[in-house]
Amino acid sequence: PVRLDMMGGEFCGNACRSAAAVMAREGVGLLREGAAWTGELSVSGVGRPLRVRAVPGEVTWECWVEMPLLDTDDAVVNIGPGLGLIRLPGIIHLCLDETRHSFPADVVRGTAQLRRRFGLDGEAVGCVWYSPHVAGCAIKPVVWVRSTASTCFETGCGSGSLAVALWLGRGQDLPMPLRVLQPSGREIGVRIDRGAQGVQAWIFGPAALVARGEA
Repeated sequence: PVRLDMMGGEFCGNACRSAAAVMAREGVGLLREGAAWTGELSVSGVGRPLRVRAVPGEVTWECWVEMPLLDTDDAVVNIGPGLGLIRLPGIIHLCLDETRHSFPADVVRGTAQLRRRFGLDGEAVGCVWYSPHVAGCAIKPVVWVRSTASTCFETGCGSGSLAVALWLGRGQDLPMPLRVLQPSGREIGVRIDRGAQGVQAWIFGPAALVARGEA
């Protein structure tokens, strides 16, 4: 399959959705299945190819990517009131209820203190504040990547959206859909199902081609 590598070797769900849109437009690596283009994508941070799906629209594509999960008892852990620790392949997310834990004015310093406090020392660590929203929930994701020594207040985060869905949906019956409002003002959809091969998760939403060039 097509290979996607993030600069820090981490996993990024939104980058996979973007790659699926490009693959569909370029006719590379995907097969037509009804109105959609489907196939697999190999990506950094994950040890196996992930399924992707792109459905063309008038202006944007609706792009889906299968999200990797860890099949362990400590994948979702309650570590305190309004505090959940979610382990995903390639990244660890700390989910914080914003009504109990304030979003820091200095995100670099504030998230570094949280990583030290809870001993979060993975290749990539996200601190995701969540709050209720009309259609689901809203998030403020801040992601730190070890190899690039970077901390970024993301305008959108697919794995952070999945982490919050896993945290809020623990103990609920599946399937579970959730719409997660991003800092950009757009939504990312999360779908978690239980099938013959166990629990599977997807993120989805629109992807628009805004520029094109050659390298």
